Amino acid sequence: MRYLWITTVFMALFTPSSGNAAEASPQAKVTVVVTNGTANGTAVEGDEVKLLLYKGQEQIDSLSAKVGQDGKGVFENVPAGQSMAAVARAKHQNMAFNSQPVLLGSASGEASASVQVFDVSADTSKLSVGTHHIIVAARSTSLEFKEFMQLRNPSDMAITGSQRDDQNRPIVIAIRLPKGFRDLSTSSYLEQEALVVT
Repeated sequence: MRYLWITTVFMALFTPSSGNAAEASPQAKVTVVVTNGTANGTAVEGDEVKLLLYKGQEQIDSLSAKVGQDGKGVFENVPAGQSMAAVARAKHQNMAFNSQPVLLGSASGEASASVQVFDVSADTSKLSVGTHHIIVAARSTSLEFKEFMQLRNPSDMAITGSQRDDQNRPIVIAIRLPKGFRDLSTSSYLEQEALVVT
């Protein structure tokens, strides 16, 4: 019995309790500050802000909030960690504006992002072409075209198009592609959601 008692005490002292809760995952509070860069622009209160969450290079979630009277959208209990990052996207007058990426690995548990939005104009005459290059390369069975275009917008407004496609989406720039084209790729500077191939 003496040995059984010793064994029982040993197990009681060194066996971890199954009732202990798993270690909580780190979380952060993210504050997004939204400002309007248009002179005498409309208020940003009530604008939608999304927080796009990334683990490494992969987007894993999207959170949503509204901008308050103080020009801020606040996100509580955001998943954090060394491999986590976020991009804030504010929608103003139906146009999206992004922040720079924000790392969520800080031990402080708080992070902030800033998004500058602009009032939207359908006056495309404000746009001008700064540079425009077309490079043609001959391949074994095809021609490869690369087109580089720099648009200038000296105004303090974001520009959209007054024309609409058959799904009522605004057309800002229309580029005609040759019949039979393939392997179309675009620059990362362009918003992929805004590209429509017809």
